[in-house]
Amino acid sequence: MPPTLEEPADGRTGRRRVLALAGAAAVVLVAVLTAWSVAALRSPDDPAPRPATLTGESAVADPAVSVRPGAGTTPGATPSRTGRPSRSPSATPSRPAAATPPGGAQPTPGDTGAPAPGPATSSPAAQQPYTATQVCGAGYQVIDSATLTANGVRKGRVYLLYNTASGTNCVVTLKDTDVGRATTASAYLEVQGQDRKAESGAYKFYAGPVRASAPGKCVKWGGSTGGASYGSPFEHCG
Repeated sequence: MPPTLEEPADGRTGRRRVLALAGAAAVVLVAVLTAWSVAALRSPDDPAPRPATLTGESAVADPAVSVRPGAGTTPGATPSRTGRPSRSPSATPSRPAAATPPGGAQPTPGDTGAPAPGPATSSPAAQQPYTATQVCGAGYQVIDSATLTANGVRKGRVYLLYNTASGTNCVVTLKDTDVGRATTASAYLEVQGQDRKAESGAYKFYAGPVRASAPGKCVKWGGSTGGASYGSPFEHCG
């Protein structure tokens, strides 16, 4: 007859072992069921779970995730409580200041930069291209002249010439103003005892020549231009 196992004196010790083993088996079963449920509910296309990112001050860093200092940040950006970088005020491009002209002068609207036009200048007055000798002709020489002045401005000059070979006098009035433009001018010659000879009208350069033979006689001569005139007494006799 096989020997019989004797029950320990204290039966409570055996019951404790049974309860411990049962509890451990229950924990293992719950863990297996939980893992099987998660695997069944999860779709095969779902990405693998990512470690938690740092969000604000309440985020807890995952020791398994290594964060490289400065990674994912923008230079010049200021960290914010939301975890997204905010643009620094200095990163906003500013419009360049307008250039100030030398001397502190402020530009005026519509200023292009170019130098301002200077005052209009009139062209120089035309010069008298003729001489009294050219007008009267070869053989004549100037023996007298008078300046024609009005309001302090020289307007022209009247000349008396004489040709010794022919005994003939010649008078011509040359303009000094409005040269090349037709304006009123005159020249005259009067031989003593004879009628006066004159030439008057609108001339560009001169009035004359007025000629008369006056051997051994006195003459009056004169002329005008630009509002100025001259008239001599009887003179240059002979």
